Amino acid sequence: MAKQRKTVKDGQEPIIIKLDPILDLNMAAALHSNFSKALDEERPISVDTADVEKITTPCLQIMISAGLSSEAAGNSFSFNDPSEALSNAFHDLGLHSFLNRWSNV
Repeated sequence: MAKQRKTVKDGQEPIIIKLDPILDLNMAAALHSNFSKALDEERPISVDTADVEKITTPCLQIMISAGLSSEAAGNSFSFNDPSEALSNAFHDLGLHSFLNRWSNV
């Protein structure tokens, strides 16, 4: 499943979550757990989405919920290097505003 590692940036220690290539319904529970643990740490979250080849709606919903929860807690949330598959999924579902909000796309 997605891996977490810590890095130091501008005096903060964001959690970097690297997503797996396939994020389908079978991965949703593990993805939710991973984001929940990251949110519990109350630090910025940076999501490496470069390797995503397939993502389903439940996993998009989990990521959007994590982003909104992180912001509500006063922490930043970002996507690094969104893959074409991730970008297309956000656009296909009319959720591109979230992708634009959390990435430099």
